[in-house]
Amino acid sequence: MLRVYHASVLPLLGRKGGDSISRYRKEKLARISDPRAYARSLGAELLLAAALKDIGLSAAEPLEISCGEGGKPALTGGPEFSLSHSGERVLCALSDEAVGADLQQLRPYNPALVRRFFTAEEGAWLEEQRERDLSFGLLWSLKESYVKLLGSGLAGVHLDSFTVELLPDGRARIDGSNAKLWYAICNGYVMAVCSDAYAAPETVKELSI
Repeated sequence: MLRVYHASVLPLLGRKGGDSISRYRKEKLARISDPRAYARSLGAELLLAAALKDIGLSAAEPLEISCGEGGKPALTGGPEFSLSHSGERVLCALSDEAVGADLQQLRPYNPALVRRFFTAEEGAWLEEQRERDLSFGLLWSLKESYVKLLGSGLAGVHLDSFTVELLPDGRARIDGSNAKLWYAICNGYVMAVCSDAYAAPETVKELSI
């Protein structure tokens, strides 16, 4: 199973997390003062809860979320998941196998970031692209999703230590890895999912939270 969900956080602006929010999320929210950043963080957990209900799991509230090695969150008694947020949207991937997901609002192509975080092969590929903003966002999101799959965090795996190659039909690959990468573009955002088991999600669904 691999399912992907996304949602807008605009309805959450000004809303505070209550007793139904996990301790893991409460600790995060307590450190956030910006209203939009707060809504994104809150929205990530609310989307996770809504996604669990969509697959027929009535998880107890608050969710029991713990952090593993590298800071990767895990749901006690639940499926594997990965959360991401950017701009005004949040993303959740659910799977019965390890999964990494990333969401990026498209931003301008940044040569300095390319030199710092991308491989020479990726940099050369980007220079050949007409839509560099989009291509830059795709590579960045795919690389982030792979790091999340590994569960080691950005401190454990440098983004320039592996090369992502985009393939047709929303797929991508990494040299020397069996990981399967999938991406989609939707209304100014890029979503990417990385899995050892599944080449693409069986469903991609927008939810209200």
